[in-house]
Amino acid sequence: MADYAKEWKAYRQLRNIMAVALFGIVPLSWVLHFGLSFFWNGRLSDYAVSVWFVSCFLVLVYAGVRLSLWACPRCGKTFGAKPLYGGWGIFARRCANCGLGKFANERRGAAKLT
Repeated sequence: MADYAKEWKAYRQLRNIMAVALFGIVPLSWVLHFGLSFFWNGRLSDYAVSVWFVSCFLVLVYAGVRLSLWACPRCGKTFGAKPLYGGWGIFARRCANCGLGKFANERRGAAKLT
């Protein structure tokens, strides 16, 4: 039996980075804009918000692409390669090629959610 815990831990970290970037892009840009507008003039605060927004967007795109192309720990092929096979990309519940369940820790595909 193989232990895929290390691979799934890396997957979870990448997924969490994407979630933070997704949920931090608009609310934190808004808070940053109004917070900095009290201390700096409009142009400098707008520049800081623009840098934050673009940075979050780039992290979001990078993490999304990496998750969509995630290699299955068992077969090494793209995990969510087929759109109609239990979801696509980060929404796939099983490997489209070998059938390994998401977060499965054994070769037989028995899922151990943590």
